Amino acid sequence: MALKETHIQNSIRDQRNNPLYRENSALVIQIISQVHTWMDFYVKQKGDNFDYSDGSVRHREQRHHAEGIREATEELAKIFGEKYKDLIDAEATSHVLTDMATIPMAADYKAPDFWEKQQRIIKSQIEALLKKQ
Repeated sequence: MALKETHIQNSIRDQRNNPLYRENSALVIQIISQVHTWMDFYVKQKGDNFDYSDGSVRHREQRHHAEGIREATEELAKIFGEKYKDLIDAEATSHVLTDMATIPMAADYKAPDFWEKQQRIIKSQIEALLKKQ
């Protein structure tokens, strides 16, 4: 199963007790899906100043950071309504944490050793999870 579908399924499961979900589950599912689509917009894309056509994780530098979370929240709240702003923010935050294990700032991606450090963070968290089992 693709990572995006796993994100979405886990999020939907986690929202079942949310009053917004009970009020309009179809809309909440649509919002969750749209958040993940928005966050991963640059996957396999190529533009004037970027090339992620290889499908690498480097597309994350575009929106997988604190500023991207804020932008997703603002943009998608314009579409779905202020009522859903907290849900959108939580979903975007969860998406970044799941993919990155931390929430970097956009400028962090410019560090020459960013991806190397990122791999160490993720490896450390995986090892901690395995020790708990």
